[in-house]
Amino acid sequence: MMEQTHRFALTHARRTDPRTSHEAARSMLAGSEAQRESVYWALLRGSRPMTAHEIATSSGLTQVQVCRRLPERESDGRAEPTNDTRPGPTGRASRCWQLRRVG
Repeated sequence: MMEQTHRFALTHARRTDPRTSHEAARSMLAGSEAQRESVYWALLRGSRPMTAHEIATSSGLTQVQVCRRLPERESDGRAEPTNDTRPGPTGRASRCWQLRRVG
């Protein structure tokens, strides 16, 4: 975890930034991990694949937070987009996501 924290801080603060910027970058790591877990649990509770808006409603996160975390969940192999779409709040098609099936 320490290496991950260090790598995150390096990629989110420049070497020339003040110490406070590096501290802020490190503090973001815990928050984003909590958001990734919230996305996971919302998908687990869902009875079908969910749109980002549905995940946001279920998890208590904003849709922007969910949309930032879904690609991370895809990269870590815990979630995947489906071929399905459903209308979102604006009526436009929204991609549906589900937990990644293992096996």
